[in-house]
Amino acid sequence: EMGFEIKRGTGRGKRYFEIQGVPEELCAEWSSRHQEIAGHSGDHVAEFRAKNGRDPSIAELRQLSVRDRISKGRPYADPATYWRDIGAAHDVTAATIEALVHPGARPAVADRMAQLTAELLGEDGLTREHAALDRRSLTIEALQQATGLVGVDDTARRLTGMIDTGELVRLNDDAWTTHDMLGLERDVLAWREQRRMPLPSPLRPNGGQIWTAIRGQQQARDISLSGEQSDALRAMLRNGFTAVTGEAGVGKGVVLAAAADVWRSQGRRVFAVAVAGATAQRLAADMGADVVATTLDGLVMRLQHGRLKLRPDDVIAIDEAGMVDTRRWAKIAAAVGDTAQVVAVGDSAQLSPLSAGGLWPMLSADGPRLSGIRRTTLSWEREAWQHLRRGETPAALAAYAGHGHLSVSATRRDAVGAAVQQWDVDGRGGLIITDASNAERHQANVEAQHRRIAAHELGEIALTVKTEHGSVGLRAGDRVIFRRQWRLDGRARRVENGTTGQVVGVDVERQVITVHTNEPQPRDLEVPAAEADPVVDLHYAAHVIKGQGATVDRTYVVTGGWQTDRENLYVACSRSRLGTYVFVDRESLGRTTDVDALAAMAQRGARSRAKVAASALLSPAVGHQSARRGRKRQRRVLTSREPLVETYRRR
Repeated sequence: EMGFEIKRGTGRGKRYFEIQGVPEELCAEWSSRHQEIAGHSGDHVAEFRAKNGRDPSIAELRQLSVRDRISKGRPYADPATYWRDIGAAHDVTAATIEALVHPGARPAVADRMAQLTAELLGEDGLTREHAALDRRSLTIEALQQATGLVGVDDTARRLTGMIDTGELVRLNDDAWTTHDMLGLERDVLAWREQRRMPLPSPLRPNGGQIWTAIRGQQQARDISLSGEQSDALRAMLRNGFTAVTGEAGVGKGVVLAAAADVWRSQGRRVFAVAVAGATAQRLAADMGADVVATTLDGLVMRLQHGRLKLRPDDVIAIDEAGMVDTRRWAKIAAAVGDTAQVVAVGDSAQLSPLSAGGLWPMLSADGPRLSGIRRTTLSWEREAWQHLRRGETPAALAAYAGHGHLSVSATRRDAVGAAVQQWDVDGRGGLIITDASNAERHQANVEAQHRRIAAHELGEIALTVKTEHGSVGLRAGDRVIFRRQWRLDGRARRVENGTTGQVVGVDVERQVITVHTNEPQPRDLEVPAAEADPVVDLHYAAHVIKGQGATVDRTYVVTGGWQTDRENLYVACSRSRLGTYVFVDRESLGRTTDVDALAAMAQRGARSRAKVAASALLSPAVGHQSARRGRKRQRRVLTSREPLVETYRRR
């Protein structure tokens, strides 16, 4: 209204706006209080540890920061003069601010309302993260989108208008979606129904081909396919679209490898596809030779631009299909059409897509299911995983407590330390998993690296890499992960985000490290260490999102914060062959005793944040049934804490 040009969509979550024309350096300096606190926190922790023999809690660390706070504008008589002098140092004065004002240049209200409507209905609008919203969430999303564009009253009027025109659709008593989102879901479900028809006879393998593939996998891996694995295999080979539910650790790779053997014997092209490139590469490695690995976005782009033409005998195998969001499903359905055969494997009980999703439970509702767990060697842990999957967290935690695999600490930092300590005792070969923040992952990585240095397992020379959460010194022998896609010069294939490897060389003079990758076809790559956006980071600890799909000997799961939910806990605990250790803390759970902390942990671990498709809420009966299931699960959690508490006490 004052005539300033607004830069919208800034800050965390893109929910803020700034005045156009103010230098970025000045904004950073005026917002430097956070960096000041972060810079002093390490000193505060060391001081507190030396005095009290333990790390400070979050509340105690906050008190230390306040106590030592450097007063803003200390040399100045008043803060206003201090701020004006900082502005002048960046050539920003009252005169330059006046020059930014352009009265009357603001677009008309009607134009801004039209822009708001387009943004609310777009991919980054109301249904960016969820296909359906309640009225409160709908209003919040609309107001955040309108920031810097129109006011509160205009936003409310626009929402009402979108309801009147049918652009917003009411699903049940308190669930809403956009007309476009509902249309995308209907298109995908219709495509699935059309593709579920049996394949024509030339593409359907005979019994001899199937038996040869099964026998080949049994001989190569020295295992026998179970009845449900054989049934899933035959379903994959029979229809134009097959959706298989594959629970954690059930050996879906064996089934897909057997299917790939059949497809190869028929001379068919096979594409291994996933949202993440590293996942697609793992799938291609499981399926054997001559399988093309690509991301789902990459496949769609190649089809849309004519760089790839599908044939009727092509096969597209999609892994981690539960993490495919609705818009990606719509794009793959439109790009593939009725041409190639599609086989998808996923699990709605594991992590949901980051964007609007929830279609996988509907796509896989009556498909084959793989539930026989083969990953872990421990029978009691197989049962614990089943409990976690069903949201029966007290029973699962009681199993971990009964076998000495559950630890309760005073603070979150203590819990991370206990996880690193157990990882060290077990030989420093497993993976530490956190469901909290990447800052916590960084903390665990640094502590774990120090243990390896003390054990003389790493090289003497270190090259410093500055990550967003702090610096790390990479040494020969360090386990690392590629933080983003990395494109190499020439025609060499890119390195996918999430690819892991080991540092095998450090060149201080040239400022490069040599990484031996854990790809299906490993490479030794020279990676620059001095980039502004580092390519690699330590990989002794991982966030649970990066952990889905991984298999390791042992895992050390730090959980129990506000981010903990049923899906995160199930994924984090189901990665290991030889055992999972669970670490929680009273501070994160907001409790003062171990007993109460465990009860709170049981509640958080039973809480589901799985994405729900808008189509699933269209019937009021569906919504009521879902609510009843949630209430029953909550009652079970509240009334079944005694076995968990008693088991932990006895241990």
